Amino acid sequence: MAPPRSPSANCLVIVLVTCLLHHHAAAESPPVDEVELLLQIKRAWGDPPVLAAWSAAASAAGAHCRWRYVGCDLAGRVTHLDLYSIDLTGPVPDAIGGLSSLVHLDLSLNLLHGSIPPGIWNLKKLQVLFVNTNNLTGDMKIDGFTAMSLTIIDFSENKLNGTIPEVFGHLENLTRLNLTENNFSGEIPTSIGRLPSLEELSLSGNRLTGMLPPELGKHSILGYVEASDNDLTGAIPEGLCARGQFWATLRASNNHLNGPIPVGLTCLGHLDLHSNQLSGEIPVNLGGGGLLYLDLHDNQLSGEIPANLIYGSLLLWKLNLANNKLSGRIC
Repeated sequence: MAPPRSPSANCLVIVLVTCLLHHHAAAESPPVDEVELLLQIKRAWGDPPVLAAWSAAASAAGAHCRWRYVGCDLAGRVTHLDLYSIDLTGPVPDAIGGLSSLVHLDLSLNLLHGSIPPGIWNLKKLQVLFVNTNNLTGDMKIDGFTAMSLTIIDFSENKLNGTIPEVFGHLENLTRLNLTENNFSGEIPTSIGRLPSLEELSLSGNRLTGMLPPELGKHSILGYVEASDNDLTGAIPEGLCARGQFWATLRASNNHLNGPIPVGLTCLGHLDLHSNQLSGEIPVNLGGGGLLYLDLHDNQLSGEIPANLIYGSLLLWKLNLANNKLSGRIC
């Protein structure tokens, strides 16, 4: 039979348990008052009726995690804000940058204006960032950046300008970058072509210059590249199909691309390069027999039209080779 504990031993056990519980509670409690941050966000948007449930009167412990459009982890920290298409007006609030556990932020399809608050770029756990289809302005000049967990960045259909941040080319988990329909200028950072996880790159409708990064496709299974309606020059990247993609898409029409179409583009299902300055012959193995869409009109291509295009394909439903120097007639 074990001897009874002394009173001093019992006190020691109580003290140790109390300390452990206090430490656990401290570890689980949010580092800042996230309820107040959410209320600041609401006020920055003029207290819209759609966020009426966000109320200090309804903010008992953990209650904010049941507010509409808010998601939390088990510790009660805000991890998701899904605020797409609810007619929000005003700026993107600075207070969002204080939600340090945020993983998913969707502000798309609203009427937001102003610049991007710098605090967003320091959300270390942020993975998904949708702010597309708003009226954001200004450049993306980033002084500090610790949001290295980003997998999706979508700022399409805004009025942003300046250059594409070089830091985007260092996001090893980035799978999708969409900056279409803005006013970005300058060159595409070459580091973007070396991203190991990139699957989709959409840059159409800007004022970008220089070349498509020559490394595109060599380091990831890049299935979608869209860069039409810019001022791009130079050659088409030769390694777009290097990783064994299938039915990939390349759209880079209305630019100033020149040189031949690379012979290695055997993975393409959709190719739109019309209104450039491409020359040379159309590769006979273009698309590897899997072409669905081919538009090369208004270039300087020459030579024979490949037989598989002349006699048609069971898969090919769009073909435009007009205004070139090609010989042969399509059936």
